Amino acid sequence: MHNYERNKQKFLEYHSNNPRIYQLLKKYALEAKQAGVDRISIALLVERIRWQVQVTTKSNDGFKISNTHRAFYARLLMEDVPALKGMFEICDQRGVPTDDPVDLFSF
Repeated sequence: MHNYERNKQKFLEYHSNNPRIYQLLKKYALEAKQAGVDRISIALLVERIRWQVQVTTKSNDGFKISNTHRAFYARLLMEDVPALKGMFEICDQRGVPTDDPVDLFSF
């Protein structure tokens, strides 16, 4: 199995088991959009969630978000939320064109 396919499968499993992550990413991205931000880094939003969970809520549950999931979340957010279209810079992933919705939405 190609790395992309393996990463996608891991993401889909993680996303299914951790729906609050997507909701937080969407919330923070929309907050940025409402504040007039046209482009933002998905990494920044992921780090905000890491901070929230680990520091603010003092979580000791081993909560983790893989950095390989960030690109999938960025694509998913822009596909799912029209207001976020173009909010994140998307780079090519091996074998997947930038305009491909990455087939994430069949789960």
